[in-house]
Amino acid sequence: MLSKVAQLRKHIDATLGSGNLRESVKLPTGEDLNEWLAVNSKSLFHHNLNCLLIC
Repeated sequence: MLSKVAQLRKHIDATLGSGNLRESVKLPTGEDLNEWLAVNSKSLFHHNLNCLLIC
């Protein structure tokens, strides 16, 4: 069974790049808002950090 973070990450990966930004950032049904924000904030931070290190 996937951990809560792994489940949220899987949802993010499935919807990101779908062409529908609204769907990509929408809180999944039954999920806690604070957990959703934490997972997405961490993902955004890591993405930006990688961009800074590569550039």
